[in-house]
Amino acid sequence: MKLTQEHIEIMKDIGKGATIWGYKEAKLLREVQGFDPAFIKIVPLDELGKYDPSVKELTGAERLPYFGAVLMPDGFAYIERGEAAE
Repeated sequence: MKLTQEHIEIMKDIGKGATIWGYKEAKLLREVQGFDPAFIKIVPLDELGKYDPSVKELTGAERLPYFGAVLMPDGFAYIERGEAAE
């Protein structure tokens, strides 16, 4: 598998942390994780409340996010290498 521009864009979007609410974004990030697990840290829903207080307040009756995601140093380096090659 090769990462597409969509994968690179979502990696840039999450940066140092994001709560993932959309199916498409969750799917793309799982694909990035499959490409190289060192690029992204997935924060499970039960831990996400520590980082995103708004999630901590959700009871389950509301729509819940898929997970949290953080771009790791290897992911930042991959993006930088790609931009340097352009």
